[in-house]
Amino acid sequence: MRSEIYKFLSSIYLFKGLGRAAINAIFNEVHEISVPSNEYIYQSGDPSRYLYIVRYGEVIIRLGATGEKFRYIGQGEVFSEHSILTKSPHYGSAQAVLDSVLYVIDGNVFLKMAEKNKNLSQNLIGLISGRMKDVLSAGKENTFSRRLICHIPIEELDHYADNLDAIMKAGKAASEGEMKLINIKHFSKMSSREVVSSLVSLRKKYPVLHVYFDAVCDKCEMNSVVMQADKIVLWEKNPNHINENKINIVQFWKECIRNFEERSIRMIEDSHALRRQSYSGKDKLFIRKETLSRYLISKTRGLALGGGGARSLAHVGMIKVLEEEGITVDYVSGCSFGAVIGALYARGETYASIMKLLEKYFGRLSKTIFDPRIPFVSFYRGQNIERMLREAFGDQNIEELHIPFVTTAVDLLSGKEHVFDSGPIWEAVLASMSLPGIFPPRKVGNLLLADGGILNNVPDSLIRAKGANIIISANVSPLEDSRIIELMEPRKLREKFSIKNWWEYISRPPILKIISRASHLEGRELIRLRKKNMDFFVNYSLDKYSVFDFKKFRQIVQDGEKQFLPYLPGVKKLFFAGKQ
Repeated sequence: MRSEIYKFLSSIYLFKGLGRAAINAIFNEVHEISVPSNEYIYQSGDPSRYLYIVRYGEVIIRLGATGEKFRYIGQGEVFSEHSILTKSPHYGSAQAVLDSVLYVIDGNVFLKMAEKNKNLSQNLIGLISGRMKDVLSAGKENTFSRRLICHIPIEELDHYADNLDAIMKAGKAASEGEMKLINIKHFSKMSSREVVSSLVSLRKKYPVLHVYFDAVCDKCEMNSVVMQADKIVLWEKNPNHINENKINIVQFWKECIRNFEERSIRMIEDSHALRRQSYSGKDKLFIRKETLSRYLISKTRGLALGGGGARSLAHVGMIKVLEEEGITVDYVSGCSFGAVIGALYARGETYASIMKLLEKYFGRLSKTIFDPRIPFVSFYRGQNIERMLREAFGDQNIEELHIPFVTTAVDLLSGKEHVFDSGPIWEAVLASMSLPGIFPPRKVGNLLLADGGILNNVPDSLIRAKGANIIISANVSPLEDSRIIELMEPRKLREKFSIKNWWEYISRPPILKIISRASHLEGRELIRLRKKNMDFFVNYSLDKYSVFDFKKFRQIVQDGEKQFLPYLPGVKKLFFAGKQ
């Protein structure tokens, strides 16, 4: 054993060129520790006391508070040398990503050795210099993290193999890193240490590794593999089918796996068996294979649809393009009338079915939407639009939508944003589009809610909080509007007199457009400030339409399609990193 350790220490770059006496001195100061997968060795800000050498396993070093820069450390590599040399707290964290065995040397003892040994001090300087170059260059190895995912069926499934293939296909399209699907039987004759060594080797070539069980088993001898996994996907056909065998399988893995609740996921094969709002628990639930695949590699997609009255109909043109290109998303948010379009899309409506609804409700606009009143509270009663939303969404709740959806409103009493991610869809979108002065605020419980665009007109932050990693943020409201000065002139009345011109002027007078513009000034200024940090910002030029031009829905949808097309190559580059 001593000769094996001696040989290992001699092979390390830091100890290159040292004599037998120096290696023996280092050997005498080394002590061995075992670190289970997913356990931290140290975290940012912890005092630096030790130099670490990886004997077996794999460790990830994350730099800074956010951990955006990272590096994987494998067998024979050294870490924490910079903190030891500068005698400063750790700048980042170190975490075992696989079960690891580390050799540990007291930092002060090591520095005293380096002071006395010229070769050791030169090697230390060379190691730190090389690490600094790696950090500054931010090479390809730091662009994506390695993932180990284990798939375990806990009941008999109809399409398990096909679903695994679909997950691999979606993952390869979204990820710039290689990935591989491996049967658990590949590790059947290996010891625990051999399993870890095999995983280290595979993960260098395939950063995303999917390991699967091909059959239901109530007791498994391969738990040493599963224990290394970042995520464990438990596959079941129907969560409502509860039997003793399924309970025993889940209990077995709960007892084997540390942080089981945090690391486990449920994948439901039969999507019709699940009503999302009726199922509770800490397990994450997925019914869409593409969403699960992208979640496992932190590439989930979001679509944030900005508000802007009739201008929001341009989003339907974008939906048409996405549909034609076969591009799907995993989360949807919307504000004001963008919330209406977003909720329809999240429900699974297609471009064609949305257009049918627009034809139905906006073909006879004056009779179905706008209902003027004496403007004590608002210019329109809002009863007609409420009737439309109730009819379009019925008693369906947000939790039941095919794609997770969220919208926003502003509480006029507290001045704070209120987020809708549950409850009746019609009520949420009605509150989100209750523009002050145009429609009356909506009373919900103890809240008095108005248009969400006042504070968050393109609500990408809402789906970011829900888990979306990459978001298209679409804005339909002009960031600048020079046409506002035209509203001060009664231009319509100077035109050739007609009943149509006269009625349009008094039913939607300039004051409404001024109120609309003024109400959204803060929200638009926030968009201007936030757009630099958005993943992908789509800005439509729709100045020629007013927020009330619903009767021009066909033209607005066509403009939305036409204006989105130049953005399409950027969307593909963002969403399909694996195909670039």
